[in-house]
Order: sequence, then structure tokens, then C-alpha cells
Amino acid sequence: MGYDTFRTGTAIDGTSPSPAKVHGAIDGGKKRGFLASFDLSKANVDKVAGTFNVCFKKPKGHVVRRFSVVSSVSLTTSQLAFGISGTTGKYGAAMAYGTTANAEVVWHVATAEDDLDTDAETIIMTATVADLPASGIVNVEMETLAVA
Repeated sequence: MGYDTFRTGTAIDGTSPSPAKVHGAIDGGKKRGFLASFDLSKANVDKVAGTFNVCFKKPKGHVVRRFSVVSSVSLTTSQLAFGISGTTGKYGAAMAYGTTANAEVVWHVATAEDDLDTDAETIIMTATVADLPASGIVNVEMETLAVA
């Protein structure tokens, strides 16, 4: 018999794993959504490849499930990564949005259990490979699981 990563514990007799108590964000956790909207025509949005924009503050105890991006314009060869300062791809490695405007592109996140104990984090979006366009709207949504 096997168990997933979150439910593996030590059996009383030591012969096989038994279910461990699972953090409430994993079993019965509530989905939470965070939305950031970037108007690329504004000076406060950094569009140069290799630079980043602040998206969200992920609260402690939230497990990141996914990011989704919808852009009103083609992002051509620009790639986006989601993470934190120093680890820009922690939650989503650089990936192209593509050239189709108003399409939803999703970065699924395989989150480790230790993310539950991570202090609040400032989540950033880093543009790589090419600059972002001079105009258009880019909406970014982060979905998390959290206890109540």
C-alpha cells in the first residue's frame, strides 16, 4: 500500500507507512484567488527583459496551486516566470505566453509540503527573453489553498 507525499508517516509496527495528519490547507483547504493587473502603457510597469514586477503578497500557510495569465495583446517572444526575489522561477519557470491575445495560459505548480511553513512571500513576475510590449493589459491570477 502506498501514500502520497502529504500522507506518509511511520507505521506503529515500522513495517509500512501509515497516513500522517495532513495540514488543513491540503485536506479541506479553501481556494483563494489573488489578481494583479498590469497596464503596459503605464510607467510603473517594468517591461524590459530581465526585470520584474511585484504581483502579490502570499500569506504564510498558503500553498500555491497555479498562476494564470490573460493578456489583451500578443506577448510575442516574451516569457514570464513567477517566483520570489533570488528564485524567480520558484512557482513557475519561464514560459512563453504566446501570440494569441485574450487566451488563458496556466502555470501549474508542484508545491512541496514545506511551502506550508514558509513565511509570507512577495511574489514577482519576471519577463525574460524579450521585452514586454509598450501597451496592453496583462492580468495575472494566483490561486492558493489555505486553511479557512
